[in-house]
Parts: sequence; C-alpha cells; structure tokens
Amino acid sequence: MATRELLSPAQRLQFTEIPHFITPRDLARYYTFNNDELRVIKQRRRPHNRLGFAVQLCYLRFPGRVWSLGEIVPESVLFYIASQLKIDPTIIREYS
Repeated sequence: MATRELLSPAQRLQFTEIPHFITPRDLARYYTFNNDELRVIKQRRRPHNRLGFAVQLCYLRFPGRVWSLGEIVPESVLFYIASQLKIDPTIIREYS
C-alpha cells in the first residue's frame, strides 16, 4: 500500500530550519536566556564552548532539534546569543 507525504520538502524545511531573516520579537522570544540557563552556560570553561553550548540550547528551543555539524547559524541569531554572554561571536569557529 502506497504511503502519502503530508508535507512537501519545502514545507518540511520550514519546521526544521531557522529563517535567515528573523524578527527582533522572535529573537527575544526564542533566544533570550533566563538566570538558570545563564548559570549553566557559564559553567563551561572557554568562551567558544560557552557560545557553542548556548547555540545548542537555542536550537533545542527553536526549531526543536540539535545544531548539526557544519550548519551555519544565522548571523542575527548568533550575534543575539553572543551579546547576552558578552562574547565575540566570531569565536564560534573554534567550537567543534
């Protein structure tokens, strides 16, 4: 018996990708850390590990999956996360 796809590949991407243009409201909604999260993030020793761990947390929150190896984080999201941690966003390249 043939199965039927409910979503097209383009529709499926909408649910699994962060849009390259994200509104300031959505940035604040999905990617603002509370005090408990900041405490856990700051337990990481090096700045690039803190930033990478924070990005992983954000990806779990929205779009609801892990950050894939080699995937480029949209610049607005990366800068928003890094500004909360007071870390240079360019060090994300050191996170492995």
